[in-house]
Amino acid sequence: MRTNTAFTLGALLCLSLLVPALPAQGLVEKHFPGKKEAMVAEKWYSDLPGYFVSLIKVNKFPQVWVTDPKDAKRVFKIEIDDVHASGSKFHYFELVRDGTDANGQPLYKRGSRRDLWMEFSRLEGRHLVYTYPVKNNPKVEDVLAFAFWIAQGKEKDAKRVANRVMTVLWETKPDMKELIEAWIIEKEGWKAAPGQLELWNDWDSLYQVERNVLVTPEVRDTLLAEREKAAKAEFSSIVAARGNYDKRQRPPRKPAPTEQLILIEWRIKEFRRVYASSNFIKDKKIEDQLLALQDSIKDDQDLIKDIKKQAADLKEPGDATLKRKAEMLATAGSLDPEDLQLCSEIAAAWVAYANIAAHGNSCDRTEGAKNAIPYFEKIVKVYPENTSFLIWIGKCYQAQEDGKAKVYYDKVIAICGKDKGDGKTAAALKDNMDKKDQNRQKKN
Repeated sequence: MRTNTAFTLGALLCLSLLVPALPAQGLVEKHFPGKKEAMVAEKWYSDLPGYFVSLIKVNKFPQVWVTDPKDAKRVFKIEIDDVHASGSKFHYFELVRDGTDANGQPLYKRGSRRDLWMEFSRLEGRHLVYTYPVKNNPKVEDVLAFAFWIAQGKEKDAKRVANRVMTVLWETKPDMKELIEAWIIEKEGWKAAPGQLELWNDWDSLYQVERNVLVTPEVRDTLLAEREKAAKAEFSSIVAARGNYDKRQRPPRKPAPTEQLILIEWRIKEFRRVYASSNFIKDKKIEDQLLALQDSIKDDQDLIKDIKKQAADLKEPGDATLKRKAEMLATAGSLDPEDLQLCSEIAAAWVAYANIAAHGNSCDRTEGAKNAIPYFEKIVKVYPENTSFLIWIGKCYQAQEDGKAKVYYDKVIAICGKDKGDGKTAAALKDNMDKKDQNRQKKN
């Protein structure tokens, strides 16, 4: 009886040695012996506050995008400047637009609000992957743990994002390829074996960047079909954004562009790069239309420069000349209505025509103040904390004796305080409004 028992146990032991570890756990066992994947992921997450603290100590403040809990389609950018002692939350500034780069892409600065705290649990893998070091991280185990944490997330694209992270290691660590592929296959739920995956250049529409992922041949074929659809959709979107570009029609043309011309030009360049391998872009008709779009942008940019020069060359003094300059610039602006620098120039021209009094309570021509407002408002919609433009909107309303001016002055005071800079100016203008209202009441 003992002999049979010993034989049975020995046989079971031999058989257990022949059974391979689960694919995903195989990667874990090699780099984290004796641990489960969930434990490794949790450890990475618990160490994240300390990582942020190490950056903050040397004035490298982490920036990350966050999904608005009230609107899942809206994401906003934040900069983290402190971590709570509990390690469960961090202090941050919401970043606001602060100009654009050479390609028309937005630049950011810290907003004015200082009482903002957020739980670490709000951070998502799809956003954090562009903040946390992956490609140049020398610690393989750290990158693996990060991928494990992403994969266990509840986001619908969590496994694909984790795939991107693992693919970075796959491309740089040849000895890890088999285990990484096994892990990805299990997470993605594919029927495949290590050695059957191939690289696919994945386009991340959220961040407008390319990332490699590993896929099966079947998934590749599906993605190819999706890429063709995406190419068609992006092309249609670019054409729609450009609006009417028939140069036989004098401006303003309708529909007008819905994006700045320089951004549409950038999108065309990116379209060619991202979809270079698609059959859709190889159609000569599509290429001809892309060239026509680019030529039209150049033509309108040249026309804008010409109109601006003509406006600058108007020398005769007087109200009629000021009005004519503003109208000419408005015509130029209709060709590129989302160019905020041009909006600023148009608004300034209408303000010059309005000739608003220094105290703000009146102007020579209310038409100018009224026409300037939409251009200023378009600017502050993008740059909500630009106090200079907020004051100008207030002055345009104040000059028309519209109490709405106080709304904009109050915003400036909230941002700057009432005793310095633009805040002091806003407080003074608001005080002038109150004094005029008091004088009017006394007369009545």
